[in-house]
Formats: sequence, C-alpha cells, structure tokens
Amino acid sequence: MRVLTQHRIGYSVHFIPLHQMSHFKGRPAAAARLLPVTERVAGELLSLPLFPAMTDADADRVAAAVQDAFSHV
Repeated sequence: MRVLTQHRIGYSVHFIPLHQMSHFKGRPAAAARLLPVTERVAGELLSLPLFPAMTDADADRVAAAVQDAFSHV
C-alpha cells in the first residue's frame, strides 16, 4: 500500500467475506471457523482502480506501480 501511495495509485481494502454479509448475520458462527483463510485475507486484499474511462496508459501506470510494489517484497 505504501508503494501504491507513493505512485499516487488509489486502492481500497473492502473485501467482505460472504459469511459476514447481512444475509448471513445471525446464523451460526461455524462458517468463520470453516473459512480461516477468508478471515485472514479479508483485510489484506486490495481493489485497484478500474473505471469505464480508464485508458491503456492509466492501466499501464497501475500495472507498473503494482510491479514496483512486488519488487519490494
């Protein structure tokens, strides 16, 4: 996230595990025990920019920033 911010690339962390969505509220919490990976990564998955007016140059800039981010791992 730090590298994306340095490249001025917006992102969001907003993945909501299925068993935490409103439809499933109040149901047995067993799902959380059965989905440990989902629980762990829920706050770690990033949504990158994607919009109808996005140009190839925009996409290339996002891709370059992601590549740069992974080069620091």
